[in-house]
Amino acid sequence: MDVWEHDGDKYEYESYYSVPDEAWRHELMPLDGAPETYPWMHVVVPDTVDDGPFTPAPPERVTVAVGGDGELPWPVVRRFLEEVYDSGHVPR
Repeated sequence: MDVWEHDGDKYEYESYYSVPDEAWRHELMPLDGAPETYPWMHVVVPDTVDDGPFTPAPPERVTVAVGGDGELPWPVVRRFLEEVYDSGHVPR
């Protein structure tokens, strides 16, 4: 987990393997406000191998979801996407 600050607001970036999804998840959300109301974004990269090391699916199978109320500032979204790319799970 990383915590970033932008214009006085804090954001959390998490990256982890989700066993129920059989996928790697990258999540972004603000740390301020009620969890059910703040804006969020996540990228889900399916795992192509049942047993063994994580092997990312091709980009065509990667999904992105955005929800909640409010907006995420572009610099924060861009940093989030850079983290996803830097993970090696999705090619540039």
